[in-house]
Amino acid sequence: MSTQFPVHPDDVQQLLRIRRYLIGFRRTNGWTQPQLSQMINGTDGMVYDLETNMTWQWRLSRLQAWPVPFGLRLQAKVVFKRRLDKAVHEHPEVAPAFALSRQPGAWAMWQRIYLTSALTVARKQSGMGSSKLGQRLGITRKAIWNWEATAEEIMLPKLLHHARALGGRIELGLEE
Repeated sequence: MSTQFPVHPDDVQQLLRIRRYLIGFRRTNGWTQPQLSQMINGTDGMVYDLETNMTWQWRLSRLQAWPVPFGLRLQAKVVFKRRLDKAVHEHPEVAPAFALSRQPGAWAMWQRIYLTSALTVARKQSGMGSSKLGQRLGITRKAIWNWEATAEEIMLPKLLHHARALGGRIELGLEE
């Protein structure tokens, strides 16, 4: 049984803005949804799902792949209140991953590592145990541990909700 995580209205606005931009880009290029799906190594319905699914139940890797054929990358940054933000982003487990997430090459993998590392460090810096965070999110401590240990298949709503439960947010945008 999977838990549905609510997406904060501010996060919905970010996602809608990204989606509108990418739909416009696809149409301007004259590409169909199946053509773009092939370009991003997705299933035939992947772009349809990205363009119509209002529950945002996507893997982060899907959102990362979507802008690539347009010469764009997803930009993602964890943001906290000033003191915690500085402590997180200067932490030795986070700073290198953030730097690598901005470089060409395996940026998508490093971005996922950066996001999970930043959320883990933020939880620890704020003195919150995995059990307490699990209670806030309505999941087990073991589920928190699994999220923090795995950067591969992050579900977007989990990621966004996880940051909000720690008092932060994830800024999303597109960059060349």
